[in-house]
Amino acid sequence: QLQPPPSPTQSQLQQQQQRQQQQQQQQQQQQQQHNQQQLHQQQQQQLQQEQQEQQEQQEQQQQQQVLQDQPPQSAAAAQPLAQQRSEAKESRADEAVDEVTRHLMEARDKIEAVESEFAQIMNELAAYGRKQPARLPDALPTEPLTSPRSPEYFAIGTPGGNRMDSLTSLSSGRTSPANANPLPNQVNEARPFLLVAAPGGGDAGGGGGARLPKTH
Repeated sequence: QLQPPPSPTQSQLQQQQQRQQQQQQQQQQQQQQHNQQQLHQQQQQQLQQEQQEQQEQQEQQQQQQVLQDQPPQSAAAAQPLAQQRSEAKESRADEAVDEVTRHLMEARDKIEAVESEFAQIMNELAAYGRKQPARLPDALPTEPLTSPRSPEYFAIGTPGGNRMDSLTSLSSGRTSPANANPLPNQVNEARPFLLVAAPGGGDAGGGGGARLPKTH
């Protein structure tokens, strides 16, 4: 049979408390030592910075004193350092300008290539347009002419037809006997018409041209 563990005695409890206190004290001591070390390091760094600043100030003062004590020729001999620095700055600026110029040249080349391609396309379109047949003019209107002041057109054909012919078509050539004397019922009464008189059997060219008297 299992027996319960014996309960800790008072002496054991005291020992445990003492051990915990000792551990806490050790941790506190270690933390204090660590803080002291950090503080010491910070102080040393500050001292080093102050010493460096003092040394730099002393060196600057010495250089100024040397330049003041030297004759003008020696002071002029000390100028090449500043000149070298300015030349280095100028060279860097020139390099930057060259880089920008190179980019601009590349962009210009691309633009010229696009322009040449566009011009080639336009030339091809123009050549294609020249190869195409010319566009025919629009046909004359086929609506009936009702104004009596427009006798330049007249209709010949079946009643109600809409064929429009010009006078110039009758001023040359022969006029057939069938069309020489159109009947009144073959002409649209709402439009003016012309009667073609062809003497001598219809030869319109033999008598100095056909006469075209207007009839209403």
